[in-house]
Amino acid sequence: NQEVFGYLTKNTRDNPNIHNHNIALSNTEGKLDFFVNNNDIWDTNSSLNHKTNAVLADTVQVDVVKLSDFMKKHLPGKRIDFIKFNIEWSEDRVIEDLAANDCLQYIDRMIFEYHHHIEVGEWSHLAAMLKRLEDAGMNYTFSVTNFRLYKEDITQNLFIHAYRKPAK
Repeated sequence: NQEVFGYLTKNTRDNPNIHNHNIALSNTEGKLDFFVNNNDIWDTNSSLNHKTNAVLADTVQVDVVKLSDFMKKHLPGKRIDFIKFNIEWSEDRVIEDLAANDCLQYIDRMIFEYHHHIEVGEWSHLAAMLKRLEDAGMNYTFSVTNFRLYKEDITQNLFIHAYRKPAK
């Protein structure tokens, strides 16, 4: 969303250590439809995946990149202190891509939202994603919304803070 990105740029312009990029992340690259609510720019349900919120009728074409490719092109071999992403149902695929391309080793800390059971009947990929983080020497903590312990196949949003384990 160009308007929201403008606010982000304005709010971070005095900090030279923050680098904003108006791109969409996925495990593919090219151009994709980005589903938005043009009637409310602060609607946080914007997504590359229309299934996450079917009421989003407006679309805009956005550039989509693989985070691993972005890191290799713009930050080759550099450490990333902190990265935050909320990519509506693509987080496990992005983590898989980062692991496959040896990029997780350069990230010290990340926070992202994992969408658990976003589609009823969808099999969870959480364990495989967490294993990739562990294999890269990262630990993690969770914060869970929509918590209903005894209900099956409900969408849960897990906020995951992954961080590098201290060297021994």
